[in-house]
Amino acid sequence: LENVPHLADVEQLIRILGNHGVDYSVNGRREKQQEGYSRTINFSARNIVDTTAPYELVSKMRASFWVIGPLLARMGEAKVSLPGGCAIGTRPVDLFLEGLQALGADLDVDTGYVIAKTKNGRLVGNRYV
Repeated sequence: LENVPHLADVEQLIRILGNHGVDYSVNGRREKQQEGYSRTINFSARNIVDTTAPYELVSKMRASFWVIGPLLARMGEAKVSLPGGCAIGTRPVDLFLEGLQALGADLDVDTGYVIAKTKNGRLVGNRYV
């Protein structure tokens, strides 16, 4: 990705992806760049090592919940903490979860986590309106 700003949300997403085994480099290096600097970040997701996105990571950035879709599509399973509250109000995820079910995902909510699995390790194409 090019022209990536140095923002807390970007750094948090990098931590979440790193938790799953995604390797990355920033302008060719792994260390942080100076604040405000527009960066190039290269990601390599060859080896996904964990399909769980824990509360400690997801709770810091609400959009982190959306890793459930790519994890489910690629790995056939995902366990992602439900997002916490939001300063701008309630934003439920039920429609997104219904969409995953329409694509063949089996979902269960247990102790604050959405546990998703696919049949035969694959989602199936479908129309969801």
